[in-house]
Amino acid sequence: MNERTINSLSNLIVIGIIFGVVALIMLLIPNRYEISIQTSGVLGRLGEEDFSEQKDIYIDGVYTTSFFKPDVFRGEFIVEGIDFTSDGSKITINADSNVGNIMLYTNFDSLRRNSGTNIHNFWGTIFFSPRFEYFTILIPEPTGNPSLQTWSKKSGLFLSGPANNRREALGILYKFLKESPHYDSVIFR
Repeated sequence: MNERTINSLSNLIVIGIIFGVVALIMLLIPNRYEISIQTSGVLGRLGEEDFSEQKDIYIDGVYTTSFFKPDVFRGEFIVEGIDFTSDGSKITINADSNVGNIMLYTNFDSLRRNSGTNIHNFWGTIFFSPRFEYFTILIPEPTGNPSLQTWSKKSGLFLSGPANNRREALGILYKFLKESPHYDSVIFR
């Protein structure tokens, strides 16, 4: 090998190392996206064609993606007419696109007032596109057992958005449920 070939190979190796380091850094640094959405959705019940309520929805927070960790949304998810969603509660959603994500609100103001007692409100399981372009929430309801809530594909309560009518809301709901491997009937304890 001549000296020119060795210099070319050395330059390629250095460039390869630089690209590798830059790629590794990009994988390790999480991407953060500010989410601020005001939209409308439809609250409905499967099996009841006449049950349909328009709801204003406000989503404000940060969506973080990382190569080695699940995507996470932290912030506010406020739904008109649902009191605990607008009382200062913050929500964290760990994203798993085809299984659904638990919506657990923690009210930090109540937490401080109650000397460390956790104040949580579970509202349902949410499916959503990465930046909340579309979402649907499966809202469980009490059964005969006070500590048990359930959601069913036959008569379940849901909220989908953005949607202006029941037909649009059902389209979003079915899109996510079709991708989910196990939503025939789910029991939340």
